[in-house]
Amino acid sequence: MGGKGSRLASVVSDRPKPLADVQGSPFLKLLLKKWSKHFEIKAVYLLAGHMGEQMIEFAKTLSFEFPVFTLVEPYPLGTGGAIASFLKYAEGTLDPLQRLVITNGDTYFNYEGDFESDFRSLGNDKIGLVVSDGLADDRYDRLLMDGNNEGLALSIRSPGSNDKGLVSVGLYFGLISMFSKWVRKSEQSFSFEKSCLPLMVESGVVRAYRRTTNFIDFGTPESFAEIQLSGDIES
Repeated sequence: MGGKGSRLASVVSDRPKPLADVQGSPFLKLLLKKWSKHFEIKAVYLLAGHMGEQMIEFAKTLSFEFPVFTLVEPYPLGTGGAIASFLKYAEGTLDPLQRLVITNGDTYFNYEGDFESDFRSLGNDKIGLVVSDGLADDRYDRLLMDGNNEGLALSIRSPGSNDKGLVSVGLYFGLISMFSKWVRKSEQSFSFEKSCLPLMVESGVVRAYRRTTNFIDFGTPESFAEIQLSGDIES
């Protein structure tokens, strides 16, 4: 659900980033409302780390038609370790052919496409990745894809100066079995984006979808101020 939020500490220090007050409400609540309007959600699993006890209490206040579970990591696991921990939990609990969507709890964007159609286009042997363009921000690696709006992800590179190439918005989707195949089994901290994604792209199993142009990752005070002015988030 996000790290310690060190860069954001000057404006949000008393809670995990996904629970930061955005437009008068915890951001994660707005995000869940938004996704529930666009996607058919069976269950939500919050993979919590920093200040995880607040996530547990937050989940108790929600009243959606789907259940919301909170899994708190015993120590910082990074994005890859958190996903690996969930997949271990899912073994014997969830159908490996069940659909899985993984996304960050501190990013905002509109999904400008037909998610059901995109999911069907994956088949059973690919993982989908949503990308955006137009970001001149050196926080993000750049991705090259085979096609204009959708196609195989071909390579990932470090950003250059004023580089506005495609970037991942941190939303991945596919069958649980595919994530189990490609996310290495480890109880150590590691980054999904650095340790798993490059190998998956190199192996030709990642299909990229250009489905948004308004991606905001509020990891800095500047982007946090921007998201406060981004309109009706939950619509």
